[in-house]
Amino acid sequence: MRFAAAIVAVLFLAFCVSSQLSGTFVCTKSSERILGFHNGTILEFKPNGEVYIKSPEGKGIVGKYELSGEKVNIKFEVLGTTMVVEGKLEGNRIVFSDGAVFEKK
Repeated sequence: MRFAAAIVAVLFLAFCVSSQLSGTFVCTKSSERILGFHNGTILEFKPNGEVYIKSPEGKGIVGKYELSGEKVNIKFEVLGTTMVVEGKLEGNRIVFSDGAVFEKK
C-alpha cells in the first residue's frame, strides 16, 4: 500500500512539473553567445518530451527536453553537431546559462 501511494505521489509531482513546462515560450532577452538564442525565438514544449525551436525568421528544428525539478535541458542537432542547452525554470520563464531568457506566452 505504501508503495502504491509513493508511485501516485511521484506521478502527481511529475505531472505538475511537466505541465509547468508545456506550452510556448518566447525569447525576450538574447543569448550572450553568437550561436545562442535570439529575441523572438520560440520554444514550444510538448508533453512527449519534444521541443520545437523556431527562429524569428520562421525556420525550425525539433529537439528533446528533460525537466528535473527546476533544471531544464534541451538537446538538438545543428549541422550534425549535438547541442545541449541548460536552463532554469523560474515561474513563467526559463533562464538559460548563456543569458537567454524566455517568457511563457
